Amino acid sequence: MLFCYGLPGMHFYGIMAPYGKQALDKGLYDHHITQRSLLKDTMIRFEEITNKNIWKVCALEPFEEQKDFVAENLQSLAEAYATRNEGNNAMPLAVYEDSTLVGFVMIGKGTVGNEDESDLIKENYSLWRLMIDRKYQGKGLGKQTIDAVIALIRTFPFGEAKKVWLSYEPENTRARDIYRQYGFVENGEMCGNEIVAVYEL
Repeated sequence: MLFCYGLPGMHFYGIMAPYGKQALDKGLYDHHITQRSLLKDTMIRFEEITNKNIWKVCALEPFEEQKDFVAENLQSLAEAYATRNEGNNAMPLAVYEDSTLVGFVMIGKGTVGNEDESDLIKENYSLWRLMIDRKYQGKGLGKQTIDAVIALIRTFPFGEAKKVWLSYEPENTRARDIYRQYGFVENGEMCGNEIVAVYEL
């Protein structure tokens, strides 16, 4: 599934994807990929996936009732690897609250490998995956993570675009409500069996 509620590239299994060095040189990790909470003195930040944290990321889990809607992080990392090998864009990132690993996100731009993709999918960014570990849900970290993702995408690491899209299963009403409140709007498209929703940059 593409988005299951659950860029310059990063090191992934020892590979530097396009734009990775430029992102580090421009200091995107120190500024654009952080989001300080207005409610408490915490910082959401992203880190690349490395041998230091890969298995900790893979061990993150949602609640049992969310597992039908959330792809395992190991699967997402494998998809990112395959996507990059095909010359396309995927950036998996570990999500930290200050120094604590709390979740995982993956963004991309352009094709996601499905047949009959629309221009929306081919030309814009996707919030491909987002999950917060069950131990850290209910603290507002999901919204803070989306804030940080949108800030990152607005640096246009894979080139300019006008929109961000994601998809969720019709039964995943929690994700639907969260993204609707954030400003994502369903546009009538489907990606496989999932509803597509769009956010204007």
